Amino acid sequence: VRSKFALNNDKYDMFGHSAGGQILHRFAIFNPENNADRIVASNAGWYSTPSKIDEFPYGIKGFMIEEQDVDFSSNLIVFLGELDNENETRGNLRHTPEADRQGLHRLSRGKYFFEQSKLVALKHDKQYNWQLEIVPSIGHDYVEIGAKAAEYLYGK
Repeated sequence: VRSKFALNNDKYDMFGHSAGGQILHRFAIFNPENNADRIVASNAGWYSTPSKIDEFPYGIKGFMIEEQDVDFSSNLIVFLGELDNENETRGNLRHTPEADRQGLHRLSRGKYFFEQSKLVALKHDKQYNWQLEIVPSIGHDYVEIGAKAAEYLYGK
C-alpha cells in the first residue's frame, strides 16, 4: 500500500466496527509490536479479555500469552456507541454464558473489557495507555460511528 500510493508514513491508524472491533482489540493484545499509531475498536460483540479468568476466545487462559506479558502501551481506543445497549436491534449479538458474563449488550461488554484490562495492567504494574470513549446518541451504526471515529482521529 505504501509503494502503490507513494506514502512515506511508517505509522497508520486503524478503525474497525463490530467484527472489525473484535479483530482490532485482539490485534492490540496479540501483536503489540505493530506500527499502528492509533487503534479504534468500535462496538465489538464480545471481547478476549487479557486475563486468565476465561478460556480463549473470551479470555487468554489456555492461549499463547500470559497476563503478565500483555503490553498495554499501544494506543487502543475502545470506541462505544452510547445507544448500542439493551434496546439496540441491529447486528447479530452472541449470547452464550461466556459472552453474557461480559454484559448483555455491546456497550456493557465494551466497558467490561476496558475495566478488566485495566485491572490486569494494575495487577502486573503495567503502563496502561488504552482509552475508553463513549459516543453519545449512536447505536450499532457503522456509518455514524465511522464518521465519529474519523472526527475523533482527525478533527472536523
